[in-house]
Amino acid sequence: MKLSQQEAREVVWDEHEDWKEVENKLVSHSRWSLVYEGVFLHKPSNKYYSLTWSNGATEQQGENTICICDERPLEYEKEVDAIQVVQVEKVVKVWEKV
Repeated sequence: MKLSQQEAREVVWDEHEDWKEVENKLVSHSRWSLVYEGVFLHKPSNKYYSLTWSNGATEQQGENTICICDERPLEYEKEVDAIQVVQVEKVVKVWEKV
């Protein structure tokens, strides 16, 4: 599903009445950005979609200088692809100390 930049921002900011956030997690980061992935319910279709976006990170630079990177979600996107997703159950095996 194609969303405009403004519509996608409203979804991410929980300001769009047709969408509801289900899950939101930090998936990556760089010096200047934090990358998030979220799953959102599109209420009219009752389908779930995934969006990925980044926000500016705040970083301390030395003793008295603070650098704030002002990056808004989806700042460099004109149009955003919301990818339809479904929830599946997975079994994971891990090793633990005895």
